[in-house]
Amino acid sequence: MSSAPSSSRRANSRTPSGGDDGEDRRGGDRLMARTNVGAAAKSSVRRIRTTEKTLKALELRKRGMNYTQIGEKLGCNRSTACRYVLSELENLADKCREEAVHVRDLELQRLDALYLKAWEAVEGGDLAGIDRCLRIMERRAKLLGLDAAEKVEHSGTLSWMELVQSAADTDEGR
Repeated sequence: MSSAPSSSRRANSRTPSGGDDGEDRRGGDRLMARTNVGAAAKSSVRRIRTTEKTLKALELRKRGMNYTQIGEKLGCNRSTACRYVLSELENLADKCREEAVHVRDLELQRLDALYLKAWEAVEGGDLAGIDRCLRIMERRAKLLGLDAAEKVEHSGTLSWMELVQSAADTDEGR
């Protein structure tokens, strides 16, 4: 049995157990993570061109072009043009969601600081501080979506005349 590694072993930097330990067997240097090489790298020519086409597709769509026209302009088919536009819209939506989370967190921090000040006033004997604390708690619950929507049940249907009569009866009772 030869002590030199086989040619398939040199080309593949896997450990004897079959795993990838990130070490190049030829020189011992660390290899970049698999997602940072070749076409998957963020700076690869292919990925940059695709990003440019995606941005251009969205720009053309904003100008009112349909997907067929966008595909002709970019040199791709209609479905690819559609995919470019939808992909970029999804990226923008993700950014908006991230910014919304950041703004919500910032608002919660502000409410916490306000609540602490209002609570100090309550502890100092200021009864109006109780109302302020409650209002801050209501705002916080609303921001976090903790207040459930109220269910309104109705039994049957009302005719237009019954509805008008009901409204008139309510006005007379005042």
